[in-house]
Amino acid sequence: QSIESLLLSISDASDFFSDIAIGTIKHPNWGDTIAAVFCGRSKKNLDSWINKNIAAAYRPRHFIRVAEIPRSSLGKIDRKAVQSIIDRYF
Repeated sequence: QSIESLLLSISDASDFFSDIAIGTIKHPNWGDTIAAVFCGRSKKNLDSWINKNIAAAYRPRHFIRVAEIPRSSLGKIDRKAVQSIIDRYF
């Protein structure tokens, strides 16, 4: 199961976001760090909610709020576009 599916399946997830996509931030010394691109009201309280609901190894450490998650014409998350958004911020 993907991290996105796991996050979206939690019953009160809609209180924090309506859609989410996961990518990584590359670091030469620390390795990859999980980052989330999400649609929602704000990041406020999102960190503590994720800490309560997601195992540490799967938790995004950074969050970027966007108006819309990039998707392909088939409706699947456009991973390259999501990674481009993350790369622009970090």
